Amino acid sequence: LNQGQKMDPSRLLQQWTPAGTPDRWQEWNIIDLGTGYYRIQNLFSGQTLAVPGGFTTQGLQLEQYPWMGVNAQQWQIILVSGTNYRIINRATGLAITNEAGSVTNGTAITQRTYVNNATQWWKVNLLARDSYRDELLTNFFKRTSGSTAFDGVFSVPLTYGTNNGKVMWPTNDTYWNSINANGSTNCLGGENQPIGLRCSNLIQPAQSGGVWNWNPASTTNITTAANGNKFFSFQPGTSWTWPSGGVEIGSHAYIYADEGNGLSNTSAGIYDINMGSLPTYTVSRLNTPAMSNQTAIRYMRGMIKHTDGGVNYVYVYGNGSGFGSGDVYVARFLQSSPTTWTFWNGTSWAASPTTAAGAAIVTGLPWGGFWVAKVNNKFVIASMDFGFGCDITQRDVYTRFSSDPKSGWSAQKKVYSLPDYKQGHTPTFYAPAIHPQFSSNSELVFTYCVNFYGKNDGTGATCLPACSNLDGSMDPNDYRAKGVRIPYALIGI
Repeated sequence: LNQGQKMDPSRLLQQWTPAGTPDRWQEWNIIDLGTGYYRIQNLFSGQTLAVPGGFTTQGLQLEQYPWMGVNAQQWQIILVSGTNYRIINRATGLAITNEAGSVTNGTAITQRTYVNNATQWWKVNLLARDSYRDELLTNFFKRTSGSTAFDGVFSVPLTYGTNNGKVMWPTNDTYWNSINANGSTNCLGGENQPIGLRCSNLIQPAQSGGVWNWNPASTTNITTAANGNKFFSFQPGTSWTWPSGGVEIGSHAYIYADEGNGLSNTSAGIYDINMGSLPTYTVSRLNTPAMSNQTAIRYMRGMIKHTDGGVNYVYVYGNGSGFGSGDVYVARFLQSSPTTWTFWNGTSWAASPTTAAGAAIVTGLPWGGFWVAKVNNKFVIASMDFGFGCDITQRDVYTRFSSDPKSGWSAQKKVYSLPDYKQGHTPTFYAPAIHPQFSSNSELVFTYCVNFYGKNDGTGATCLPACSNLDGSMDPNDYRAKGVRIPYALIGI
């Protein structure tokens, strides 16, 4: 099948000869539900093995479908002998079956009454843990009100006051209240659809019983009296403010943001979000002269609270420009003084940033962007291949790690390949980010953004128009973040 079809809900199951190393769409997570039943999740799509409609029809071909928690998606896995198992659906009581015992590629995988023969015996081959599409997080971005589609997706865990346990989600360019009843967006003509807001901000509820609320309707936009739904202010002579990483210190959240026009940044600032009078938020831009008045390094690649020598700092990571966009630089400020920055120059902390030889803590990362976060007590860099154009063939995610915030990085390792396709084309992709607060089951949570399937700047070709649905409408999922879970063991942490 076209790889894009492998992502489709209700795609029917077939058997297929595996490669020496199985492709991700042939790998499955078997998740113990604690009830004697299991969820069987495809690593490529993130969707779950299911009986369509929970129907008891003999010979009904099985499907993958987004996890709903229903009995039609729950399975008993019962040992027959050796490594052979029978797998019985909770809703129907029928067994997964290789239809007619065929050895042919493309044969349907169905359900039938268990008769205890080899057509219903399944071998469970234990593989090393692998990365997979995080379906819950990906669906979390499928919002139907307020900020409905956006890029530049970042998160800041909160502890102050009534925000304790909640998560702030600042975003970049945003479509606002743009979703039709069928989930599409009206086509407004042209390749570049008008953006509603150049930034926005949301608050996700705290966990309940140790479980995160991934219902998009439960996460709401927050506003300010001065800036309304866009939340962050624009500087004179600029047309956008694009927030990225941030930290909470006391009753304030500090967010780094680029400022500029078109695709060019002209300045940057630290935005101080005062939460002292919740549910009211006030935002002010803090002037950081050594950082704000330069564009050679964009410190948009992650903020980490870290104590060094008994002193509480925030480390801020950035990338160079042009041919240095794959180089990693680091600055830091005292948690007690967010406007007083110092910058690592290769040998010491200096008063001004520099891109001179030796100043970068890592060089030569892929040009698709990176993010730095502290996960499982290690500093982790997640980076991506260059993705600013459609139909780019190499679309991989890589990691490095260290015990130190500025040195001792491991070798680069590929940990994931993007699965996104539409009508045979791949999208523009960028804006990697790590979200440590959502780590669980020894897995790092990672997001990236897609931005339609339009022009390839390298070839000048247009892959798909922005309004590429069959009815001429726009699919908001073509401009929404995607979630991935990456096992710690795969990274090496």
